Amino acid sequence: MATLRDIKNRIAGVTSIEKITSAMKMVSSIKSKRAQKLTESARPYTQTVTDLLQLLVSLDNSLLAEHIFLKPRVEVKNVLIIVVAGDKGMCGSFNSNLIKSVDAYLNTEFIENYPEATPHIITIGTKPTEYYKKRKYNIIGAFPNAFQKIDFSIVKKSKELFLTDYDIGNIDRVEIFYSHFVNLMRQEPTKLQVLPIKFDLEYNNDRIKNIYNYHYILDSDKKIIFETLINQYLDISIWRPILESNAAENSARLLAMDKATQNARDLIKELELQYNNARQSAITTEMLEIVGGAEALSKG
Repeated sequence: MATLRDIKNRIAGVTSIEKITSAMKMVSSIKSKRAQKLTESARPYTQTVTDLLQLLVSLDNSLLAEHIFLKPRVEVKNVLIIVVAGDKGMCGSFNSNLIKSVDAYLNTEFIENYPEATPHIITIGTKPTEYYKKRKYNIIGAFPNAFQKIDFSIVKKSKELFLTDYDIGNIDRVEIFYSHFVNLMRQEPTKLQVLPIKFDLEYNNDRIKNIYNYHYILDSDKKIIFETLINQYLDISIWRPILESNAAENSARLLAMDKATQNARDLIKELELQYNNARQSAITTEMLEIVGGAEALSKG
């Protein structure tokens, strides 16, 4: 049975943990709000670039057949998978859920869709880098500590690792896995096809009509505008998942630290009750011993 000193030491230890998790919760709250603003500010730009590309395609379908980034490969032999996860732990199952979704895809859907293809991996974040370096996959690039200070240069550096190979046919497809930030309580592992870029030819519905209402004036050749937008779209296809993943990670850590803080407080209450019961029991035992000793002396 635990002594009063043991229980008191446990209370002190859990109290220290509660202070740490509470402080981490406050830091995560600030980071989460900042990351959420960055993510939400990127979404309208992403949608606008996508809409403009769809508009150009609707005006001239021949643009689809001329760009190498838009042509699906007849044979898919090499697939590049970009995995975006966190740098640190203490965020619940955030990292493990994303990695599990990638592994599940590689072990099932990937084999079914591309039975003769070889997967190659780029990791963004310390956790996926540590995980996949221990596996048999071909890691062509790794960006640990990517979220210590998020920089757009990661997009440029990661593109340099595969664009040339894609141009010459050494890579046939590029996909990216990341955690989509839905809200503070929900983050969803998501797969996005980066290359070849897919366009919806049936996009001329109410949304495309709404785009026409803006009365865009094409001041240059459509092909030049299309080429510029394609490059911007490719940048966004990598940059936005990084922002989404950052917001999702900080939200997951905020929830994990909130839960840990609450659990620590509940445990402190239980230990204090246990301490008081043990202290009361010790006092009662001591009083009984005194009374018993007094009676023995009086009888003697």
